[in-house]
Amino acid sequence: MRQINEKTRMCIPCMQRMEKMKGGRRVHQDQISKAGKTRVVLAWCVAGLVGIGIAAFASIYAMQKRKHQAPPPPSTPPPAAVEPEKPAPPRVVAPRPVATPRPRPVAPQVVTFSLQGDALFEFGKSTLQHSAESSLAKVADAIAQHPAKVVIHGYTDSIGTLQANTTLSTQRAESVKAWLVETRKISPDAITVEGLGPKDPVAPNTNADGSDNPEGRAKNRRVTVTVTGTQIEGQ
Repeated sequence: MRQINEKTRMCIPCMQRMEKMKGGRRVHQDQISKAGKTRVVLAWCVAGLVGIGIAAFASIYAMQKRKHQAPPPPSTPPPAAVEPEKPAPPRVVAPRPVATPRPRPVAPQVVTFSLQGDALFEFGKSTLQHSAESSLAKVADAIAQHPAKVVIHGYTDSIGTLQANTTLSTQRAESVKAWLVETRKISPDAITVEGLGPKDPVAPNTNADGSDNPEGRAKNRRVTVTVTGTQIEGQ
């Protein structure tokens, strides 16, 4: 006779079988649950290992790529701002004094005038004739152009004594000086007078046979005026 559970109104053996079936189901579910958890853990582990491998490979690849790439150029600091140079103040250059060339003296010029005595004086006299002024004017003009030293020499022929001829030649030279000083206002200090008489004849007073030579004596009766002037270059 079957035993019946009063609560469920089922037989006990049936309930026992049902319990066993439930228990088997639980065990199976537990096994399935444990296997699923194991697979999940394994999947996470595999995924983690794969991620680590990929990261390691990417790191190694990046390192190899950096080795083969050219190093980046060194960074240069930006150029410093250069201030524009201020223009230098203009230099004031004082004008150089212009040296005025000094006049250089040249060799003194000497001009000698030989005046015939017969054109200036009467025979044996020392007073100037009026006809002598034209000849003396040329001498005065030369002295005015070349102010310098003037030497007047008087000469005679050989007739008469040496003393008389020397005195006459000196007087004639003095007459020429007086005319230059009084008429042309030439300084008397610049004029020197000397009578030489019959000295330094320019022609023979006598011929070769000893006879008189009037033409030669006329040439020896003369007055010479020597003007020595120092010209200055640039004047």
